[in-house]
Amino acid sequence: MRWRWLPLLALSLSISGCGGCSPDRPTPPVVKPKPEIPWIEDDRPIDNMDNAALIRNLGHNDQSRQRQAELALLEKGTDVIPALIAALDDENGHVRAGAVRTLGLFGHEAESALPKLREIAEGDEWEAVRDSALFNIPVIEGADEL
Repeated sequence: MRWRWLPLLALSLSISGCGGCSPDRPTPPVVKPKPEIPWIEDDRPIDNMDNAALIRNLGHNDQSRQRQAELALLEKGTDVIPALIAALDDENGHVRAGAVRTLGLFGHEAESALPKLREIAEGDEWEAVRDSALFNIPVIEGADEL
C-alpha cells in the first residue's frame, strides 16, 4: 500500500502541467523514423538469372543469397561494372550497398565507379551504403596492394 498515492500524483501532474514545461516554450518537433527499406525476396535459381536480376538479389533478405549474387556477377566479368554503377542509384538501400560491395570485389577493374562512390561516401541517405563506399574506395584505388 506504499504506492497508493501514485495515481494521485499522476493526476495532479496532468492537471497542473509537467512543472518544468512552460506555455512559452515551444514543443519539440516529433521526429518520425524513416520507413524501413524492404528486402528483396526472389527465390529463383541464381544460375539462370540475368544481370538485372542478380543485381536485385544483392538486396535479398538472405545474406547467403546476396553472396551468391555477388559471386555470380563477379564470374560474369567486367562487363557487369556499368550495370553495377547504375545500381548505385537504385531506390533500395540494400541493393545500393550490395552494388558497392560487388564493385569492391572487382578491385582496380572498377576504377570507373570511383567518382560515383566518392559521391555516395559523402551523401547517401543510408549509413551502411556510405560506410561500404568508404571501405571499398581504397580497395578499388589499390591501397590494399601496398
